[in-house]
Amino acid sequence: MENIISTRVMNKYITQQGPHITMMLNKLPTNTPLHSILEYLETSTKWGARNRAQFALRQQLRIKDISALQVSDMLGHHGVVRGHYIAEDGITYLLDEQLRGELHRYLISRFQLQGDSLKALVNTDLDVPLFPTQKRERFSNNTLAQHFSLLDKALRQRFTV
Repeated sequence: MENIISTRVMNKYITQQGPHITMMLNKLPTNTPLHSILEYLETSTKWGARNRAQFALRQQLRIKDISALQVSDMLGHHGVVRGHYIAEDGITYLLDEQLRGELHRYLISRFQLQGDSLKALVNTDLDVPLFPTQKRERFSNNTLAQHFSLLDKALRQRFTV
């Protein structure tokens, strides 16, 4: 991810035919620093840490992939966030350092871990949804799309001059 959000964000992934790059349309104010958006998302709601991590993931993954994520998909055997994600349809997404940092931060917050290490999660059951909702175990694709639409609306209201 770049430090400035533009109207389109590059989405890099690898298929069996080789690396591909697609463009993802973002409905966000242009020239808004990413750290400002992430700070706003974290402090604006009760579920701020989750919203911040979802927003960061949205810059590189499709909604259907985000809703299907399990903690085990993102966390390696040594307590380190993985550098890639393989979707159900075989597409491999490369996760950059900044996104891995956001996921690391979210997992520490979600599981209320002490310190900066995720190693305490290694011996637990990680086959749980990465992003639970308030009422359900996980987001459906449609619910997550609606959730992003509401976040986009709040971001436009906050950052549009």
